[in-house]
Amino acid sequence: MRQEIDLSLPPVTPQEMRDLLRAVRITRENGTFYWEREKKYHEILAFLTHLLVLERDMKRDRALLLLDGGCGKSYLSFVLNHVLTGKVKRPVHFIGVDADPAIIQTCEGIARDLGFRNMEFRVGRALDQRFESPPDIVYALHACDTATDEIIALGIRHRAMAVVVAPCCQREVKRTLDARHPLSGIGHFHVFKERLAVMLTDAIRALTLEAAGYGVKVVEFVPAKHTPKNILLRARRRTYRPTPAALDAYRSLQATFGFRSSLETYLPELFDGKGLPDIDRDEQDIQDEKNQGLSCPS
Repeated sequence: MRQEIDLSLPPVTPQEMRDLLRAVRITRENGTFYWEREKKYHEILAFLTHLLVLERDMKRDRALLLLDGGCGKSYLSFVLNHVLTGKVKRPVHFIGVDADPAIIQTCEGIARDLGFRNMEFRVGRALDQRFESPPDIVYALHACDTATDEIIALGIRHRAMAVVVAPCCQREVKRTLDARHPLSGIGHFHVFKERLAVMLTDAIRALTLEAAGYGVKVVEFVPAKHTPKNILLRARRRTYRPTPAALDAYRSLQATFGFRSSLETYLPELFDGKGLPDIDRDEQDIQDEKNQGLSCPS
């Protein structure tokens, strides 16, 4: 039977996950945190809450498929699996993807040790993955630079019900900014140029998701004392039809700042006005959730 969790509180405590935290080497054998990983633990818990908000309002007549893009050591997915299967009692299957074979091998070993038979790990790029059925939630915690764009594009391509990313190392837009844009004087100061590029990068990501039919919420998901990379984009599908106004806003920013974005390469159908490629899901999925009262605020 499903157990509801009060999401105004931490969804899980270190004491409830002693074996897991030791297995992934966030804590030592005696239960104390490795000093450099305690902040990561707080990031995981904060990100986890946003995933649980989305999961709570999705249909419960089948198992969910969750994709962790650029999973790294999969700290987040292991903790999320513990909560969903152990506390919420939600049937779920995880796919973790990373380009590093050694990391994937490590994740597979940890999953076996923890008895998580509902997890699989793949070596490769997120965008190259194929699925028997589309993922329900696609997420990434600090996938670097355009890896975040790949994960967003994967979610859009496969009509994921939700896409959640905490971006990291937003370099592409900074490299391609027109030197003569209206705020080019800011670029005289390196720190300001960095912040402008980060803000632009994440704004065009949010607009791309909106253009593809998602409702998007942008939040500081964790205090800056834990990480300066504390912006999170939480996107919940609203429609399977493109949203022209968001694409117009994207184009306006592009005309002003002259940047290039890999999102246009990854999603040519969206940006050339043809819509999105065909896929098995259809508008009825949205209506089904509305009829069940399960539509989720962005």
